Amino acid sequence: MRLPQGKILHVPELESTQDELSRWVRGGNRAVVGVRTDHQTSGRGRLGRPWLTPPGEALALSLALYPYADWKQPQLLGMAVALAAARALDLLLQWPNDLVLETPGGIRKAGGVLAEMVPSGERRVPVVGIGVNLTVRQFPPDLPFATSLALAGRSAPAPERAQELILSALSEVPEPTAWSALRDLWMERDRTPGKRYLYRDIPREAIGVDDEGRLLLSTEEGVVAVPSAEAWYGDGSGVSGA
Repeated sequence: MRLPQGKILHVPELESTQDELSRWVRGGNRAVVGVRTDHQTSGRGRLGRPWLTPPGEALALSLALYPYADWKQPQLLGMAVALAAARALDLLLQWPNDLVLETPGGIRKAGGVLAEMVPSGERRVPVVGIGVNLTVRQFPPDLPFATSLALAGRSAPAPERAQELILSALSEVPEPTAWSALRDLWMERDRTPGKRYLYRDIPREAIGVDDEGRLLLSTEEGVVAVPSAEAWYGDGSGVSGA
């Protein structure tokens, strides 16, 4: 993938790297292409869920992918960035962009990617947030399936080093022109089968990811294929990780 050229700001504390960078994008200032913080006080994940970022214990980084403005396959950008993060930090993947680890207690979520299209003049720029739990040691009771690299017994880089590793890995990910460009690398790390997703407000079990990058869910009516665009844009299908 092509990396954006410009400055990545480091701010000790922010409400949200995603919101901060989106303001730069809307303002048309392309000098800043990324924002990282040590402490995110109002971080958010997909579907508006809160995202925990304790001071100095997690990576909170957002990138403005200017080379992919008005990209014809925008839903693949979040998956491509998740793939890069997984390769950089040796993590596994669950559709569409969760970063997970296998632990003695089962699959646990260690991070994720939030991809949004932000208007900038007459164009729409993808702003992609990356959150990874590095040395977080304690999670609230309502996050029973969360973990960190440190809790999983893994060596955890400092946030700035994690940023460097992910940017390097991004440059090695194929151009996301189609799912076929990402498929083989994604499937090497995919742990989607067995995960439960809400589909039209009903929990369904995932069978896997098909050859077009769609989520396959088991329902009473048979197997349903859900495009990744539906999870990204939220078009009424009600697809979310459960």
